[in-house]
Amino acid sequence: MNSPLAVKNLYQPNENKDAGSAAILTEQLWTRSFCYICLVEFLIYISSHMLMPTFPFYIKSLGGNELIVGFVAGAYAFAALAMRPLAGWILDTKSRSKLLICGLPIVGSIIVAYNFIPVLAIAIMLRVMHGFVWSGATTASNTAACDIIPRTRFAEGMGFFGMTNSISMAIAPALGLVVMKALGFHILFVASAGMTIVSFLVARRLNYQPINKNMVIERDGNLFCRLFNIDALPASVVEFFSIISYGSINSFIALYATATGLGSGGLFFTIMAVFSASTRIFSGKLTDRHGEALMVYFANMAYLAALLLIAFGYNLITYYSAAVCFGLGFGTSIPALQAMAVRIVPVNRRGAAMSTFLCSFDIAIGLGGIIAGILITAFGYRTMYALMGISTIISIFTYMLWARKTPSAYRNVQKLQA
Repeated sequence: MNSPLAVKNLYQPNENKDAGSAAILTEQLWTRSFCYICLVEFLIYISSHMLMPTFPFYIKSLGGNELIVGFVAGAYAFAALAMRPLAGWILDTKSRSKLLICGLPIVGSIIVAYNFIPVLAIAIMLRVMHGFVWSGATTASNTAACDIIPRTRFAEGMGFFGMTNSISMAIAPALGLVVMKALGFHILFVASAGMTIVSFLVARRLNYQPINKNMVIERDGNLFCRLFNIDALPASVVEFFSIISYGSINSFIALYATATGLGSGGLFFTIMAVFSASTRIFSGKLTDRHGEALMVYFANMAYLAALLLIAFGYNLITYYSAAVCFGLGFGTSIPALQAMAVRIVPVNRRGAAMSTFLCSFDIAIGLGGIIAGILITAFGYRTMYALMGISTIISIFTYMLWARKTPSAYRNVQKLQA
């Protein structure tokens, strides 16, 4: 548990020593550094989201089935998970920049390599490598954003930072599907790799916060405490149960749309992203002022509604209404829980805190994809989506019975400061 002094210190203006630092000291959000990191994140996720709905088709073109698709989604996510703790440690103790600057060209190279080794087993191995390196780069970009955003506008800043993800999701999945159908996998992979290389060029222009060697790094004998941040666990666990259901959307909604003829998987992601992005505009400010509780409850109910609409709806209206609900849930829960995850974390542990939070996301996506693949094989798509709703109910009770009582919850920080 952090001391009152540590909590108070967290809300002091950021001390990122770049061209935007003076602006940050006056609580300015839209500095040059913030614009750069948003652009880097946008390009990284354009590349990733182009492959999100199309890679299952690539796996099936190599002879895979739905069970293999779910396994590959899970393997990718768990590879990302394996890298997160190491990435957090590197970011806190070695360098804030190397993971991003070195990782992005490697990601681009792996994506291009999909073109030259069209063998299922090797494609799966490359996908695992892809997840591992991509995880280090995105952990670095999120930590850089944490360094740049002023503490008193953190949820708002992370909301806008996360909008880059939402906007890319609005564009990239549909774009990826169009490119795949019109031009084939070869051009799709080249285009995705190209976005990664452009993000690398922008990332080189960032001024990264230096590692302060005088700051004491926790040397607890417990390896878990070195690699993860305990203060970020409550938000991370709530996020884990909330996002499991998204693993089924991420891996199977395009295949579901094709199998049922209900609509377009690309349009589903676009609608979801548009509502996520528009919701983030105000949800971050609300979180900064009133805390995360309402956002957590609302988001999980929106996810549950979306899953039930998919499971029991039989027309385009219910199908695309589910996309709206998922977008609203994403736009409210992620900025709120991300703010909770780093709310009482000192600067020298931000890498570990972001790693902990993103690990929960990776585990949820991977486990959700694997569970969904098993349930589809046993019961079919509709039953699978209905059963996935159980995780959102667990998330609500996890927050209500435990997370809201922990030191990182907004109301407890307010009491401590008062």
